[in-house]
Amino acid sequence: MMNKKMAVIVSLLISTNMLSGCAKTPGTPVVRPKGEHAMEHYKEAENLVVPGEKSETLLQTRLGIPKHYKNEVSDTTGKLNVFTDADLIIPEVETVPAIYVKRHESDQEDIDAITRALFGTADVYDLHGKIEEQRSYETVPEKRELSKLTAPYVFKEELIDPWMPETGSVGKVYSVVRAADGNSYQYHLTKEKNGSLGIWAKKIDSEGGLAEGASYLWFEYDSMKLLYSWVPDENAVNTGIAKEEAQKLADEKVAALNLQEMQIASSGIVLELRLGYSGRPQEKDMTDIGYVFHYTRQPAGIPVTYTVIPGGGKEDGMNSETVPWAYESLDIYVTSDGIDEIRFANQYDIGERKVENLELLPFSDIMAIYEKMMLIQNADVLTDKREEGKDIGEPLQVKNFYVNKITFGYTRIYDPQSDDSTGLLVPVWDFFGTYELSYDGENIISVNDVDKSFMTVNAVDGTLIDRWLGY
Repeated sequence: MMNKKMAVIVSLLISTNMLSGCAKTPGTPVVRPKGEHAMEHYKEAENLVVPGEKSETLLQTRLGIPKHYKNEVSDTTGKLNVFTDADLIIPEVETVPAIYVKRHESDQEDIDAITRALFGTADVYDLHGKIEEQRSYETVPEKRELSKLTAPYVFKEELIDPWMPETGSVGKVYSVVRAADGNSYQYHLTKEKNGSLGIWAKKIDSEGGLAEGASYLWFEYDSMKLLYSWVPDENAVNTGIAKEEAQKLADEKVAALNLQEMQIASSGIVLELRLGYSGRPQEKDMTDIGYVFHYTRQPAGIPVTYTVIPGGGKEDGMNSETVPWAYESLDIYVTSDGIDEIRFANQYDIGERKVENLELLPFSDIMAIYEKMMLIQNADVLTDKREEGKDIGEPLQVKNFYVNKITFGYTRIYDPQSDDSTGLLVPVWDFFGTYELSYDGENIISVNDVDKSFMTVNAVDGTLIDRWLGY
């Protein structure tokens, strides 16, 4: 008789075959239960203790996980290919619980604690006046005296997008901090309707320079190197600071924030560009170089898998009153001059465990789903839609995926229709790498979306999780 795990796989693959004949389904996961329907899948595992096994090999033994996996699959045309040659990153744990998380509702006490952690006892000065004058194209005197902010801070309502008023507004505080070390930082706070607090701190050369309205953005080195020939080779990159020293500075800030079980999940070299250039960026637009450290929680010894995808999107037809919930994120940028930028948003409160030791699908079952669905979900890019009158160009002639990293970790899921402030950390498999595109079958464009998972498979039931939506 077919066991329960195989029944799940068979039903998924049958659904997959049925869906593959429909032109509109490749972008839609086979199954994506939410809320109570999803919770039904999270069962306690039985008889999983392996006598004499070391903890670092128990999960691998239990699920039949190899240290390395290599395989390739293609569609019937040979135009869509998935090459997997990947190391597997598995946490050294014996058990895998499901853990509740709640949206942290920030108040002035939190703001004060975060400000002290980042800047000590330095005063915070109101920048709203400067920002408003800057937007009205008026000249702002360099030495204009700013007023100190006193608690409680007043968040001024501002449209998220002035061109799309239906998106609503958020509360904003624009300020500047004159730190004890002589540096000044832009310090912006964003208060969402759902109570979440967003923090952004950025070192500035001078307060007067804020009037120019210049903006800067960090980009991952690996992605930029593939796109632009002027980006220096990695052996020629000089950050001016050792990665270990930069990480120490970042870790000290995170420790001061006193966040439960927060660890580095991903890091790398980044390039800063001054925005406002026309056309493609050039070497002259690069203003700095440094390291980024992305932090996530690591409850029960299992990291929340970092992904550049923010989550918190909305499905088509979703009620406009539905409040989306993006993933918790904490990113710190460090240069040779020290901490340059800090971003912290959507703080979680870690709650109780729903299940202490989840029953999980074998690795072979996960890979069967991954390899089948990578072809189905990406088949649409090869379809020519120009005759349908859609504003879209010619279809791809070739798309090749090269998966070089497979991770086991947590992600947060939730049901925005029933409860937009409570979620569940569940174990998932994520697949990372690079891909190639060709519109003529000959000229190849290589793309490396760093930390962007190609697919997220629920380790409990094999369902696909949409990273953009967050469930």
